[in-house]
Formats: sequence, C-alpha cells, structure tokens
Amino acid sequence: MDKNIAFNSGKIGNIVELQNNNFYQDMINEIMENEIIKGILKQKFDLNLKLERNDLISLLYYFGYLTIETDEYGGYYFKIPNEVMKVIYGNYFSRKLKEMKMGYDDKRLIEISSELVTGKIELLSNYVSEVLKKLDKRDFIKLNEKSLKMIYFTILINNEYYNVRSEYAIKNGFIDIYLERKNIKIPNNIIIELKYIKKMEYSEKLLSEKIEEGKNQLKKYSEDERIENVIKYLVVFVGNDLKVLERL
Repeated sequence: MDKNIAFNSGKIGNIVELQNNNFYQDMINEIMENEIIKGILKQKFDLNLKLERNDLISLLYYFGYLTIETDEYGGYYFKIPNEVMKVIYGNYFSRKLKEMKMGYDDKRLIEISSELVTGKIELLSNYVSEVLKKLDKRDFIKLNEKSLKMIYFTILINNEYYNVRSEYAIKNGFIDIYLERKNIKIPNNIIIELKYIKKMEYSEKLLSEKIEEGKNQLKKYSEDERIENVIKYLVVFVGNDLKVLERL
C-alpha cells in the first residue's frame, strides 16, 4: 500500500462536504458500517443546484472510492472496492474524530499499539468507551454493533504492528475485528468479537445470551485452519459502558 494514497483521506471530505449537505455523515456511516450502499448512478451534475444523496454517491464512484457490484437479481449497489480504500475511509473518520475533540490523540494511539503487541486490548477498549461517552445522546439511537466495529477499526487503522481486517471472511463466518500481525516476531494475531446492548434494552438475561453467542462464535472461528497463533477476546458494551472484556 502506497502511504501517499492510504493517508489521502481529505478528498473524501472535499467530496461529501460539498455545499454543506447535512446528510453526508449518515451516508458515510452507512458505507463504513455495511461496506455497501444502495444508490442510483448519476451521469451529469448541475453544480448550481444543491447536490443530493445520489449525486454524492456517484461522485465517490467516479473518483474511485466506491465500485459497483450486482446482486443476485441483477440490481446493483455501490461497495468499498478494496482494503486500500477501506483504510482511506478509516483515516477520514480519524480526522472527523479529531475535529469533534473526542480525545483522539497520537500519544494514546502509540500506547494502544504497544499494548497490542503484548496480546492485550484493555487500553484500546477503554479508549473506545471514552469516545462513546463523548457522543451526543442522539447518536445512541442508531448505534449498534456495526457502529462499534467502525470505531474500533478507525482507532486501529494506522497502528504499526497489525493489519486490521473488519468482517474478515472465514469458512465459519465473519470475524468482527481480526488483527493480523505484520511481522512473524509479533507473538500473536488477535480476534475481537464485539457485542452491543442499548441501555434501555439491557437485562442480565440478554447479557448472558450475548456472552454465550460471542463465545460460540469465537469457538467456531478457531476451527478455521488459517486462524493460528491467535488470542481471542469477547467485548460487550452496554450503552457507552464497557461491560465485558474477556480473553478466551
């Protein structure tokens, strides 16, 4: 990956923030959470008029930040094309977090990265909790496990020791966050299985169900022969509180 490309997240901002459209953040959230977005490809634009959602999706496609895929019925949707573009979206979110004064600073990221090499994710998960605590209450209306994964991904994307894979496909499912070591001298790869419960929906029964579900998923992931030298974590958030952080 060319670092000059990977860190060039400013262009996404320049495209989606044109004319101060108030829906662009939700649109980018959808792209990052699902890695796909439905839309109509526009072939011409009138810059004298206010750009609409499909205009911005089309611009992201024309600039190479999205590609087109077809579904089983012949319809099409837009998708993040590759890992390089996923990193660029992640860096865009890193910049947005800094602008929102979320306490997002390089010193903390270095400390988190150093702890990861020891096979621990406490600093990382506590940092995510801090970010969540600074979000507006309205943000929690839409917050889900995909949103949580996006925050982890954004924080981890530029760490120096691991390649970060979100929704990493294996034969028994998709790993939420897979940290793949860049150097064989790093002792372990790391799997993070994320669960989220809204505060208003919380109960001890639901928490137990989420824990059991997460443990079963982590057990299945270990059955894939490609997953080796791995440390597994189950992480459960209730609202903005880190409720469970268990190494399995």
